[in-house]
Amino acid sequence: MTVLNKKTILLFILFSFFTISIYAQAYIHVGYNAGFPKKLDSLNYIIDRYNATRSYLDKQMKHINYLDGINITFGGVFDGLFIGMGYTGGTQMRYAEGVDITGNLNRRDVKVSTHVYDMEFGFAFADTDEGAVFAGSSMSLGKYNVLSRGGLATEVSSLKFEQINPGNSTYFTMGFFLRFCIPNPGIYIQPYYQFGGNIVTNDMTDVNKFLNKNTWQNDDSPLNVKNNVFGIKAGFSFLFGGD
Repeated sequence: MTVLNKKTILLFILFSFFTISIYAQAYIHVGYNAGFPKKLDSLNYIIDRYNATRSYLDKQMKHINYLDGINITFGGVFDGLFIGMGYTGGTQMRYAEGVDITGNLNRRDVKVSTHVYDMEFGFAFADTDEGAVFAGSSMSLGKYNVLSRGGLATEVSSLKFEQINPGNSTYFTMGFFLRFCIPNPGIYIQPYYQFGGNIVTNDMTDVNKFLNKNTWQNDDSPLNVKNNVFGIKAGFSFLFGGD
């Protein structure tokens, strides 16, 4: 889970009061995001190379295939249309471990972390007593960070993560979603799909260079990944205002 900074929380609070004042209805959704990325073949290739070139590993590093975190959304509904903004986080950490030629048990952690701000808009049926159904589109912009730390297995947890894709960390997607809020206040369930296309891609060559210092020169470059994600968000839903 990612802890939002104070400025972000203040921005959301101000936006919620703004929407309540100018729209017929306003909504707040707070919950959990579970995303399943579909275009990380290049990153997972790097992980496979890491495993294949270290025969001493007792625990091989697994693929990145699931990103989860918190989701917060604020917005307003007017005449069947809605517009909103929010924050979505996603993180997964993998590790490899083994006794190397020095006789020490070493560990390498790799973490993918996304922090994105969302704008959403579309059509809504909203009732302050019964709940709401939203069908909309979204645009998301933020950071796609790949981080790592490594050392003696007994000491790794005390080390700080280092970002290993510093020049290729922009995250941008467009997407579609349905959101069901039943009742009010109650819960929301939101299946979604996001795609990055060729607008913004993230080259993992620096990640390969960092993790596979002895072999990366022989691999293809760029090693692009795309931010195509199937996912679901769920949590608590609140709808305010209306007649």
